[in-house]
Amino acid sequence: MENLVIIGKIISAYGIKGWVKIRPFTETAKSFIQYKKQFLSKNQKDWNCIQIEKMKIQGQDVVADLGFENRDQAIESKGQILAVDRQQLPQLEENEYYWDDLIGLNVYDLQHNDLGKVIELIETGANDVLVVSGEKERLIPYIPQVIVKIDLTEKRIDVDWDKEF
Repeated sequence: MENLVIIGKIISAYGIKGWVKIRPFTETAKSFIQYKKQFLSKNQKDWNCIQIEKMKIQGQDVVADLGFENRDQAIESKGQILAVDRQQLPQLEENEYYWDDLIGLNVYDLQHNDLGKVIELIETGANDVLVVSGEKERLIPYIPQVIVKIDLTEKRIDVDWDKEF
């Protein structure tokens, strides 16, 4: 299932009938609910294909019936991730990337110092942030003034960032 792109994460149970609350990683919650066929996983290795019939937007999140029989099963699902087949996603413009494409890339400063690997991205409202794990964890803003170059072939991101930060 290497063509899957993660688009959300279960953050809690919702109600008493087995529904869950999902934090979408799509641009908007409205974008998330257009994907009825998704894949669910606890470990990003074993994926179960699910068909989501009932979803609704709640603020920036989505609540959905993923087929859990009761609240206890929904509670146990917290932390599981949802993905779609990459072919379902819209084609990107040049210099646009899905978060999933950036995770695992090596990050280097302008002096070619290895700052670590991107382990996740965080949405802050003002801008997205790369979480880079190396000799220490760094939070690097994903903004044009900092991101110099992204090369998916070389699996690297060059940033204008002080290695001491």
